[in-house]
Amino acid sequence: MRQASESDALKILQLYFDVYQGNYTDARMTDFVTLKKSLDSTEYLWMIEEENDQIVGSVVYQIDLINRLAKAFGAVVRPQFRGRHLTEELMSRGMEIMTQNDPSIQVVYATTRTVSAAPQKLTQNLGYKKLGIFPNIHQTSEPETHTLTAYYAKDAFKSRYHDFLLHPKLEPLYDIVKHECDLAPLKIASEVNPIPALPKGTPRIAFEVIDAPNFVRYQFLNDQAHVRHHHWFFPFNEPNLILTTSDASLQVFVSFSHVDRYCAIIAIRDEKNVGYYHILESACFALRKLGVRYLEFIMRADEVNKISIALETRFIPCAYFPAMQLSASGYRFDYVVFSRSFEILDFKGLKFEGVYKDYLKQYFAFWEEAAYESVFDE
Repeated sequence: MRQASESDALKILQLYFDVYQGNYTDARMTDFVTLKKSLDSTEYLWMIEEENDQIVGSVVYQIDLINRLAKAFGAVVRPQFRGRHLTEELMSRGMEIMTQNDPSIQVVYATTRTVSAAPQKLTQNLGYKKLGIFPNIHQTSEPETHTLTAYYAKDAFKSRYHDFLLHPKLEPLYDIVKHECDLAPLKIASEVNPIPALPKGTPRIAFEVIDAPNFVRYQFLNDQAHVRHHHWFFPFNEPNLILTTSDASLQVFVSFSHVDRYCAIIAIRDEKNVGYYHILESACFALRKLGVRYLEFIMRADEVNKISIALETRFIPCAYFPAMQLSASGYRFDYVVFSRSFEILDFKGLKFEGVYKDYLKQYFAFWEEAAYESVFDE
């Protein structure tokens, strides 16, 4: 067991090809040039297990040193070597390396599939906390629901910012996370500002689509001063598509997977202060026309009024991530994950461990309330 280097690139490509028969969608595991760049980058910690000059297992950590945050993904083991706890050992060793470095990583998160309970049990054995679910997030042969889980180093919660009022509708979701992570209660906002309704007959924003990944990435990275900061933080994701008005005064940067039509809103540029509600409503319409089947974004948990707008636009809170972002002031801020599915939800055959069942029940409660209000508020 060791860290991978550039010289391992061909063997790693062979591993993922053999296990997934060429169907793995991440270019870091399928494209030689992209893989070599990743192996040569300090942004990645790539752990492998080698036996008889063959790589038999792999786990990848992507690292954000500014936020002292990492993401674990890409775990794979050859079928004949399964049952030997190789993934657990690779992940454990990787966490040891990251949490002992200077500066050390304080939080590591991962998403797990729910077609079997094994990935959930594995992360639980490693001390990961269960933070929520992503219903219908990906589409393989069938719709897939994933879970969100995170490992917290010993002192991660000491710098957590908790002096804020929680949106009252998020209280039942936070209660699940509070018990899971042994957190203190939060004060609940007694009043939330109402969302001003758009004048009747207000047309949707006429977005045009720029689907040019290299151009979008360049504009995103070189236009940070004009991007409104609420959606600026979306770790380990870069946009590849822009929704834009003709004068470019309003732009919505998104990450869109053409393979399974997953989409995440990464950032919003709103020079004329059009308004968050109008932007989200219009963006949802445009993205659905584009073929998006699942849409998500994250919000800081202390942004009560913006959370109200997300709820009003029928986004459903599905996960709560305590102490996610490390600010310049030294505080770690909580975030809420919101999602919206444009397809019928399908949970047949899924395996949920422990409190993930509670998250699913709460998601249903949120969904039912949103559906009821959208019908009877018309």
